[in-house]
Amino acid sequence: LIQTDASINPGNSGGGLVNSQGELIGINTLIFSPTGANVGIGFAIPSNRIVSFAETIARPWQRYIGWLLAIILVYSLLRRLYRRGAGSP
Repeated sequence: LIQTDASINPGNSGGGLVNSQGELIGINTLIFSPTGANVGIGFAIPSNRIVSFAETIARPWQRYIGWLLAIILVYSLLRRLYRRGAGSP
């Protein structure tokens, strides 16, 4: 984990942690705060570990991802068209 003093508010976990050059270096995960506020020691998962994990998870599904996205797109389009058609005379 990366230890940071960046403020992590409730709801910020999962947000990006960037360095002074604006490069993504981690994903905010948790904060240890003795007072319960957003002041304390924050922790982030390094971005290279996230990429490695995502590639490992996605690899078996690679051939289906295109089809899945196409199905979602068609479903979304049909839903929109149906909503427009239902309200028209």
